[in-house]
Amino acid sequence: MPVGPGPAPQPAVVPPAPKRGRGVVIVGALAAAAGVVAIKVISGLVVGSVVGTALGSFLGGPYQKLPSDVRSGFESRVKTAVGGQLEGMSDSAASARLSSLVQHGLVRLDDQHLVRHLTIQTQALDRADTPSCAGFARASIGGKAPSDAVVRGLMSALETPALQEFMEINIEGLEAEARGSPGAETVTDDQVNPVFDKIFSTFPDQDATAIQGLVNGTTTTDEAACHAVRTLYDSALTMAPADLAILARFDVQP
Repeated sequence: MPVGPGPAPQPAVVPPAPKRGRGVVIVGALAAAAGVVAIKVISGLVVGSVVGTALGSFLGGPYQKLPSDVRSGFESRVKTAVGGQLEGMSDSAASARLSSLVQHGLVRLDDQHLVRHLTIQTQALDRADTPSCAGFARASIGGKAPSDAVVRGLMSALETPALQEFMEINIEGLEAEARGSPGAETVTDDQVNPVFDKIFSTFPDQDATAIQGLVNGTTTTDEAACHAVRTLYDSALTMAPADLAILARFDVQP
């Protein structure tokens, strides 16, 4: 999310679809003194292999924490939504297709859903172990999708009701995209920039330094990387409702 001088980095990332030249898999943005680093957290990724047993394999333990009837319901809804779109696809291609459907569908949901989406993602970061949290920060800032292990670590940190709610929101996004309604709503840089100006006007120097270190490839400890990304997301949740809604929508839009 641009909040300062200089262009955002342009690494190639898959999936889902790129946003202003940068791949996105999950929330928010990080800014440092020398430029801007756009990142995303988890959005869409957790349902990348949601059909049948593939979801259990992808998420492992976290998904298995959900009641069996809930899992069956999720899988049935996804199969209904995607129809025959995944026929003949490899597991990786099917995962990419589902991730794209979810990401494009989330912007069709209302602000209340998206604020909850952002809130649960922040809970995952705050509750996760340091290696998972730092792994997310390093992957995102490096323009790469977090590994399955990192995602599982984040999802494992959530309590079962939060994990179920997060999955529900993602699947509602997929269903919205599949039926093509309601219409997609996105926000512009002109709407987002003032919100991030507010966040970064009080952003701690140590966290800005940690982020810049990750951008530049210099040594940054897991503790510093994790603290910085948690500070960002925690700060986002302190914004006024209108600002928070803008951040939540920007976070998930393609």
